[in-house]
Amino acid sequence: MVVIMGHGDGMSVAWDATPGSLQTDEDLDRPRAVELRAAFSIPKKDEPASFQFFDIVGFNACLMGMIEVYHKLTHYAGIGIASEGPTPIRSWPYVAILRELERQPSMTPRALAQTVFDECMREQEESGFEERCVKNPDREEAGKKYEEIRRRLIKIFTCRGSVTSEDLADETINRVARKLPEIIAAYVGDPALYFLGVAHNVWLESVRPKPEPEPPPAPDSPEQKELLDECLGQCMQRLTSKSRDLILEYYREERHAKIDHRKELAQRLKIAVNALRIQACRIRATLQECVFECLKQRAIT
Repeated sequence: MVVIMGHGDGMSVAWDATPGSLQTDEDLDRPRAVELRAAFSIPKKDEPASFQFFDIVGFNACLMGMIEVYHKLTHYAGIGIASEGPTPIRSWPYVAILRELERQPSMTPRALAQTVFDECMREQEESGFEERCVKNPDREEAGKKYEEIRRRLIKIFTCRGSVTSEDLADETINRVARKLPEIIAAYVGDPALYFLGVAHNVWLESVRPKPEPEPPPAPDSPEQKELLDECLGQCMQRLTSKSRDLILEYYREERHAKIDHRKELAQRLKIAVNALRIQACRIRATLQECVFECLKQRAIT
């Protein structure tokens, strides 16, 4: 059995992320997943023309449970153990795994792989990761969890070579926030996996070739502007007074003054700046939907 331990993002694994380094590919000595085949091409001593075959290859690294990774190891390993999402927060529970192996030294590779899986799942549950992610009534703790998720998303996008990692992370969180009312009651499993799934779609969209930009639309006529203002005014009135005041305050200033103003607003509301951003995003999405519906109804009539 071989265990590869370190950071992982599906495209590369086990690099050195020493704090304070420049964090470029050269600094991290980042082994790519495509290099796994070369790394495992170890000739047998008695049969130089054949390669070593490992019963189990395990990845104690995030996001390595991908078909592309397993494909590279097809002829070099019988069983692969990897996670499609984050690995247990406290790493693999090696003590529990070795204790079970000591108790049953003759267990088969499949039984050992099952033991590793079971112990990792138990470690994940005992870490309380899900409870900290879902419906946390403690605003301060929820804010910390938001920051943790955002940092991890930024890291994933950065590892994939994005130069707009923060924007992609914010877009991922905004999409999850808009979807949350529909899924939170019935969603079962690790919430981080849902974020990772959305992040994967956001990443694919970001690298997809962009179509040629369309020419700018003709400016709205005075009648169209008046209609838009009327619909926006009606939709603003449908908001609660608290939401209406918040969205007006959120978009009140411009440029650098806007950043300072939002910090002050968050302090007045006694919430984190990122929590304020989420609230504003939800209100804005509600307003957009309302305005579009209003314009559509006006067009029909």
